Amino acid sequence: MIINAAVPGSSGLSNEPSIKTTGRSGGSVFTKAIVRNAISIFGARFINALSSLLIFLIVSHQLGKELFGIFALWNTIISSGIIIANFGTDILIIKMIKEDPAAANEILFSTIYLKIITSLLIVFLIAVGSTLYESDLWSGGILVFYSTTILINVISQSFWFYSDALNKMEYHGFLWAASNILKLFFIYIGFMLKKNLSTAIGAVILAEGLTLVLSYGMLKWKFQIRRTQAVLSRLAFIAGRAWPFAALLIVSVLYSRFDLFMVGFLCDARAVGEYAAASKFLEMISLLSGTLMIAVFPVLQSDYLKNDKAFRKQAKRMGLSLLAAGTITSLLVFYFSDILILRLYGSAFQDSVILLKILSMGIIFIFINNYMAYYHLVLNREKTVLYLVVGIAGFNVLLNFYGIGRYQHRGAAMARIVSEVILFMFYILLLCRDYQRGLNR
Repeated sequence: MIINAAVPGSSGLSNEPSIKTTGRSGGSVFTKAIVRNAISIFGARFINALSSLLIFLIVSHQLGKELFGIFALWNTIISSGIIIANFGTDILIIKMIKEDPAAANEILFSTIYLKIITSLLIVFLIAVGSTLYESDLWSGGILVFYSTTILINVISQSFWFYSDALNKMEYHGFLWAASNILKLFFIYIGFMLKKNLSTAIGAVILAEGLTLVLSYGMLKWKFQIRRTQAVLSRLAFIAGRAWPFAALLIVSVLYSRFDLFMVGFLCDARAVGEYAAASKFLEMISLLSGTLMIAVFPVLQSDYLKNDKAFRKQAKRMGLSLLAAGTITSLLVFYFSDILILRLYGSAFQDSVILLKILSMGIIFIFINNYMAYYHLVLNREKTVLYLVVGIAGFNVLLNFYGIGRYQHRGAAMARIVSEVILFMFYILLLCRDYQRGLNR
């Protein structure tokens, strides 16, 4: 389960009216808001998923299975570092702007200053780790150089989520899509000049830098944002409020990507490449449910605050929709696993087919677990979700040690499925409790 940063509603800073969900027209407004948000974010997510897949395909075909395995592992480390460095503030920043619209500018830049601190800490830890572990998979100055994208990306994301707070998700979608298109473009051009791992890393860093400049320039032009000095009291306040979200995100990202980390520790680069090829499809598919929740979360949050009846109705509808979507997707991926792997990656990745078949059986649970996590976030149960994910993450660690040690990378895939099923069962127990007691507001 990956908790995607989401934003609850709009603020008075926007020229658009706030979302209303009361009265007979509530459902209609809810649907329109979801459609508008979903178009923006789904478009960006589609471009992100397609660009990411194309990048993986280019690297795997141009550099071979082993270097592709190194690139895939490093990419996972960096993307995990980005989520951790965000420190849960992408959810919190919108809650705070909604509570105090007049302080929006100060909240934005105080959050950025906090992210700079967390990003530099993550980069430092990666640098230290790369010197301690002697392996091509983990060591080397290129990985440390690559980690600078953590700092650049988290600052860009602050601007993207600021636009979400003003009910302007189309800017988030455009900038996110632009970032991924630039990465794909520079990697493709770079490989035409020189085919090595450094070229791919340099292309990503260049794309991230240009995206940051574009993000700041666009939001400064549209929303007249202006840089402010950091206020220590505000920084401390944001850090204090963000820690439950941060802890949830950190544990969640470690849980959802621990299998690839463990394959990297316990297996060779070839096995990492084979597992990454299969798990990439799972990552892309799981983003579908996460994207829908990003679109739904702001309006669902408003319904919960303003109209309990509408909230119950929409929550039930969303749950059933994701259950159906997850079931269909799981069956399709299982049936077409060989086509997806062999047609795209080639016969060298034959072992990835069985890995994808195993992972496909967990798609239905990933869809529902993503939804249930956001459902409980709306109900202000961050700690409940955190405790669940911490418990499952610990269990998943033990399963990976056992599974990989006995079945290699197939053991990692099986551990992921078992963990998702158990997490699903706990969420069902919570739903049964809510049904008996009613929503505890």
